[in-house]
Amino acid sequence: MRVDDFCERCYEDTYILERRCEWSQDGESFTVHCRKRIDFCRDPFKINTGSEEIAMSHTYSLTTPEPNAKFYRLKFVPDINGRRIGVSGAFVDIKDGWTHSYGKEVDYDRLALPRILPGPLDSSQVTIHVHPDDLQLFQKPFLVHSILAIPYKMEGNLCHFYVPKENLVSERNGWHRPNAPQKTLKLLLKPPAAILDIITSPVQFCIAILDILTGANISPYP
Repeated sequence: MRVDDFCERCYEDTYILERRCEWSQDGESFTVHCRKRIDFCRDPFKINTGSEEIAMSHTYSLTTPEPNAKFYRLKFVPDINGRRIGVSGAFVDIKDGWTHSYGKEVDYDRLALPRILPGPLDSSQVTIHVHPDDLQLFQKPFLVHSILAIPYKMEGNLCHFYVPKENLVSERNGWHRPNAPQKTLKLLLKPPAAILDIITSPVQFCIAILDILTGANISPYP
């Protein structure tokens, strides 16, 4: 635990400064532009710290899946009594490190996307009950939980979609992410720490018993 605490002083914090969507003229692809600030600490003694701004863009196709993507199928069961599809407004407009939602309306330009919450995507096909008025929402990008899903083919009520490797849509604000120094330190320090724990375990056990007895005001001596 102490090794973990020591290593986790190295981290990266991501803050989304701007995110917007631009559609192609033929409507067959869209490009997400994202500008973010990364605050980092690259050593456990907090000497090498700082921040940098990164601008990224990625184009997603609605007709041709990316070769390194994961593929799934979503089967719709039209149901007039089905739950209406919600909209994720959590990643719409971000200012000064805070997230602002623009309500519950789908807005593809601001990346307020339809969001479904089925079971985990651990199989090739997922079945959900959908209100008939919401079927049209799956002709454009949507979110499965917080995963970006890109539809590329419809066969009746069967939607073929892919999950791209590069997801610029649903990255969250201000969360600690392990960086290379943290991973390297854990790799170097954890094995000797585990060996030291094993060697000193009898002493640690005695100390723990003494702490318990002292806390309970029980003398270990007759």
